[in-house]
Amino acid sequence: MNEAARVGATRGIGDDIERCPLTTLFLSVYPTASQANQATRKNLLDDREAMKQSIRGLRSRIEQLAGERERAEKDSLEHTRLWQERAEGLKAQGLQVADLQKKIAAAVARLKQQQNLYEAVRSDRNVYSKNLIETQDVIKEMKRRFKFMNHQIEHLKDEITIMDHSLVKEHFHHHNVDKDKESLRNDVTKVKKQIVSGEHIALHQRSELQKLTRIIQEADEERQRQARRWVIAEGVGGVYIGAAFHRVKEHDAIVGEKGVLFGQLMKRNDELSVLYDKIRIQTSSLHQGEVRYQQLLDTIADLEGQIKSMEKDLVSSMSQAGDLNELTTASNKLEKDLMRERAKMTALVEELELPLNVHRWRKLESSDPERYDLVRKAQSLQRNLVSKTESAVKKDLLIQEKEKLYIELKTILGRQPGPEVAEQLAVYQENLKHKVKQMRAMEAELGMYKQQVDLFKSDIEAANEAMRALRQRWVADQRRSKMKQGGSGSDETINLTANTWDSSSPVGATASADTMAGALSVLAVATAAVTRERRRASRVARAKMIVRRGVRVLLAIDIGSSSVRCSAYTVGSPPMLVPGCAVQLKHAIVKEDGTADAEQVILLVDAAVDKCFGELRAREVAHAVIAVGFACFGMNLVGVNASGKPCTPVFTYAGSSGASCGPSSSPPPPAGGGPPKDPPPGDCFEEEDVVKRLRKSLEMMGSGGKGGLEEARQRTGAPTHVSYAPAQLLRWLRETTTAGTVATPTKERVKGGESNQRRWRSPQRSQVKLWQTLPSLIAARWCCLRSAPVSYSEASWTGMLDLRKLEWDTHTLSVLSEAGFDCSALPRLADIGDLRAGASGATLKRWPELDGASIRLGLGDGAAACLGSGCDETSRKIAVTMGTSAAARVVLRMDRKEPTPAAAREAAGASTDGVDEAVPADDVLFHVPRGLWCYRVDRHRAVLGGALTDGGSVFEWLRNTLALAPGEDMAGVMEEAERMPPASHGLTVLPFFSGERSPGYNDDATACIFGLRRSTTRPQLVRAGLESVCLRLAVIVDLMKDLTDGGSMKGSSSNEHEPETFSAGALVRDHEDAEVVTSGNAFAASPFWRKILADSLGRTVRASGATEETSLGVAVILSSLESEALRQASAVPGSLLAAGLATAGETRSSSQENRTAPAVTAVHTPDDASFRAYREAGLAQQRAYRAVFGDAAGDPHLPVEPTGTTID
Repeated sequence: MNEAARVGATRGIGDDIERCPLTTLFLSVYPTASQANQATRKNLLDDREAMKQSIRGLRSRIEQLAGERERAEKDSLEHTRLWQERAEGLKAQGLQVADLQKKIAAAVARLKQQQNLYEAVRSDRNVYSKNLIETQDVIKEMKRRFKFMNHQIEHLKDEITIMDHSLVKEHFHHHNVDKDKESLRNDVTKVKKQIVSGEHIALHQRSELQKLTRIIQEADEERQRQARRWVIAEGVGGVYIGAAFHRVKEHDAIVGEKGVLFGQLMKRNDELSVLYDKIRIQTSSLHQGEVRYQQLLDTIADLEGQIKSMEKDLVSSMSQAGDLNELTTASNKLEKDLMRERAKMTALVEELELPLNVHRWRKLESSDPERYDLVRKAQSLQRNLVSKTESAVKKDLLIQEKEKLYIELKTILGRQPGPEVAEQLAVYQENLKHKVKQMRAMEAELGMYKQQVDLFKSDIEAANEAMRALRQRWVADQRRSKMKQGGSGSDETINLTANTWDSSSPVGATASADTMAGALSVLAVATAAVTRERRRASRVARAKMIVRRGVRVLLAIDIGSSSVRCSAYTVGSPPMLVPGCAVQLKHAIVKEDGTADAEQVILLVDAAVDKCFGELRAREVAHAVIAVGFACFGMNLVGVNASGKPCTPVFTYAGSSGASCGPSSSPPPPAGGGPPKDPPPGDCFEEEDVVKRLRKSLEMMGSGGKGGLEEARQRTGAPTHVSYAPAQLLRWLRETTTAGTVATPTKERVKGGESNQRRWRSPQRSQVKLWQTLPSLIAARWCCLRSAPVSYSEASWTGMLDLRKLEWDTHTLSVLSEAGFDCSALPRLADIGDLRAGASGATLKRWPELDGASIRLGLGDGAAACLGSGCDETSRKIAVTMGTSAAARVVLRMDRKEPTPAAAREAAGASTDGVDEAVPADDVLFHVPRGLWCYRVDRHRAVLGGALTDGGSVFEWLRNTLALAPGEDMAGVMEEAERMPPASHGLTVLPFFSGERSPGYNDDATACIFGLRRSTTRPQLVRAGLESVCLRLAVIVDLMKDLTDGGSMKGSSSNEHEPETFSAGALVRDHEDAEVVTSGNAFAASPFWRKILADSLGRTVRASGATEETSLGVAVILSSLESEALRQASAVPGSLLAAGLATAGETRSSSQENRTAPAVTAVHTPDDASFRAYREAGLAQQRAYRAVFGDAAGDPHLPVEPTGTTID
């Protein structure tokens, strides 16, 4: 029995005695007992009371003992904890004591050794000191003599060195003056040639302007003639008025275009005049420069004469200094003799310090140098010294003259034009080149307009022919009708009417409405036939050219955050870039607030396509374009109105600056006045963070005992973050709600009935009729469609696509709908190749070569970069990109899988409650690891990975902060950093300069550097920064290793209701780890950084040789789609493409056509020791992360620490 049971039993003893049935029966049976019995009864009662008192005392004592026991247990636990801490401390101290004892023993041994050495040195010192004292007097005189001679020699050396340096400076200055003179001559020649070429170009442009003026005059005359004909036709029949007006409108449109073209030509003429003025100013400046240059040439000629005379003097002085070599040889010989004498002296000192040799010492006499020899050498040295002194004085005078001449030359050179004039001249030259390019572009545009004018002329001629045929038919009908009526004078009337068809005088004509309607229908049919025939001829010519040349061109348009690219590729394995057909227009597309301007992006895309077509036309392959594809930065969404024009800014992945709703104001007042009503719950009028509200709403939708936030991430593949569409749409709803001046209440339908809640909605929201991405918006305009669908790839980048069902996620739409979002405005979804439309309308007028070409939907830039690096689903290679940011991705097979029917689930015992049933384990394609995202490539593939906000920007920050200048300074720091051992600097860096994305998704994260000391150097900081980025990439790659390093696509889970997860022990690995393919400017420029990545990952890293991987990835998908379409066309017997493709042998499968990976420029293999060092550094980085930001920073997707495995 435990203590609590004993205390309870003791407390109940008194109550049991009071309620005892025997006591009660005894007192009730004998109410009239004797006095003795009464005394006994009283004694029993007293005993009972005494027993109660004793029980109460025992009870209090038990409670006291219980309290004391609890306190003793607490004290015991505290003492136990203290004992354990002290025991651990004693253990640590014991280890320290053992280490100290070892160090003390080693120190004692070293001390004994040093003492022995000291005794030996001391005895040797005593012997040497005795010998040294006896020899010092003998050597003193020799030292004095040698010292005097050495001073003289050093003085001569210094003087000679100074004169040599001054001579070298004069030669160098003379060489620089010659180079400047030659460069000025070349510049003058170039400017003269540019002036002549500019005059030729101006004459050519004037002649072209005169030609255009004549063409415009001819077009005006033709328009007047047509107007007169149409007026006459109006007299013939009123039914032709509509057709005439239509022709007049078309001609007016042509005239309007002509006016625009004329305005542009006048503007270009004005620019040319301004350019001519600048050229004249520049010519006058050049003329002045030539005059000044001639003066300088004269001065330089005089200086050259003086320099030649100086050179003659220098040669004479050098001939006089010919004995310098002999003096140097003599000095070296004396130094050697001195060293030899010093060695002898040391040996003598050692001998003299021996006590046994003291009596053997005697003065040196016979071994002394002969005095006569020494005196003779001294006299010769003195004579040489006197001669050298005289020559040195002469050279000093010469040097002074040279210095004066140098000062004069310096003043003369200071008067001539400086580098500012050269820079201004370079600017003028660049402007001239730019204007020449613009003129060439104008010539190309003019040629295109000429082609259009010729096309319009041919259309007018065809219309005139149709009108003539119609006139003849009408005249024949009129004659037949008159002949049937038998009227007189019919031929004259008909002939008069026929003649008035071409005359300028309007004459009325009588015709029946049926006849005129038939004639009009004939005209329309004829016009349509002519148009169809022209298009058919164009398609046939295009097919013949493709079959004849065997060239098929693909246009890949890449819309980035800072530029727009348009590149042309030929169909192949892999597609090859057409030389010179890669156009890039740099522009800050994404603004500082994270939005973009859709119209501006469309103009940039059109301009890039114009330039690319210009290059293709120059190479005569423009008509071989068979498909156009797009790639765009992830998460872009724009609202359009009923006419298809953008009415909102483009929301992008960078729109995280307004994630918080911030302080909200009250809702707008009603239209009829009065106090505003309280806003309903769910609108964004609260002061609450948008992302937190979104997470809270999704978390409440969980089912099956799981959190709704994790279920949403598994469905959409994207975390709940401000860079995705749901959070930005909620923010937009809040801004448009509070920004409206007049709001109209609307009723919202919810599931289960109609709600009476009234929502305040701004008129700005009602303008949005459809949401589009940038590629879909451009495709719709090019194809003259009301709207275009959005691809699965771009839809998944918004964070609202159900990856499994390939439809919009119902849970996310439910949250947005409750906030007032119109879910019916979301676009249709389709695969990249599902758009069955081609260019038409104004697009074909601008680029006639797109007639018959396929326009495809957009692709996410990350997925395109993966495919462009050769990392498709068959290779299972990991693509790591390093630019300003960094990312690691892998393409996986992910076919759409139909969910299990609800009836089958109910039969199996699963729950079917809720708006949308939880996805059972059998329907999970694969589990998205925490900290990563997953997007669609198409209906069959997905890309899994993670991204870092800071990649190459970390090195940029280090370079700017540490003031690393390009050149030797940068190269020296990088070489020293490369020589350091891995992770040997003692620094731990968290590279979150712009916040964190994968795997923690913590926008409040900041960069931290741990372990800084006074001795920390710049190479250590640079290496620590580069290693920190690779360690963060290693965390991402470790999270995806279960899907890339072999094994099944699903893991095992102990709980049947939980989604299947992955573990290293549950997978069966049947091949080696997946390789890594790097791309991006940062990795391409630094093999050192790629080596760090290989050692950090423990995997082989291959550097991709492909350039512009995103555009190449778009070309890869287009090549696959177009090859499949051409094979389907070739399957039709008797077709032109069937014959052509059969002869060309292009019937191979698409899977074999586009699997050739780009070339590899370098391979880096990991080192086992470096891998272990980086694993320890990665664990230190994770501990620092948790110490600063906690275990649940940002989105709850922080992974566990990586395991310390080694390379297999």
